Amino acid sequence: MLQDSWATTLADFSGVSVSIDGLSTVVVTDTAGAWRIDGVPAGRHDVTFRKTTFGTVKVPGQMVDGSWTTAPTIFMVMPPWEQAIIDSIHVETIAGKDYYWVNGHLSDPPPANAKAVATVAFIGRTFAVSPDTTSYEQWASSLDRTGKSSTFSIPLRVDDMRSTFGVGAHVFAAAYVTSATCGCYPNDPQTKPFFANTGPRANVIPLTIK
Repeated sequence: MLQDSWATTLADFSGVSVSIDGLSTVVVTDTAGAWRIDGVPAGRHDVTFRKTTFGTVKVPGQMVDGSWTTAPTIFMVMPPWEQAIIDSIHVETIAGKDYYWVNGHLSDPPPANAKAVATVAFIGRTFAVSPDTTSYEQWASSLDRTGKSSTFSIPLRVDDMRSTFGVGAHVFAAAYVTSATCGCYPNDPQTKPFFANTGPRANVIPLTIK
């Protein structure tokens, strides 16, 4: 499925290039999003979906029994161009738990047809902190399901931050507008997600772990 940055599904799913690791064959989806590759060796393969102006999606380890005809439904989303600007970071206690709240605003308001607005914050040890999996240790996100808000508040548990970085550690926070449909992979608790559909970086805020 193809969506814009604000969770609106597009009518035309054509023009997505589909490739399988180890094969030279590349096919393109039709308007319904259908595609077919035959003669795929049996076993597990990584399948990659690409389309200009959309975030690339890689589906790892799909089982094939000799020919490839289908794959799980995937979402490809246009990365937003808006920036998520951090205004403040403070500690607040909710239900007996302490959280760092990363508060900020979007560089431009969401469009009138937006169905959702998603933001994500990354915390790393260097100024280069970003969605790159090598640059962050902690992350959290927020989702406005109204599609109307130009502000965001993203919570990160203080205990988790202390456990990861240690009390007194100097870290850096950056926030990004991202797609409402997760453009991250892989998606399991043991592996850092890579966010494919984030907008450009705005400011980076230094933080000392309390």
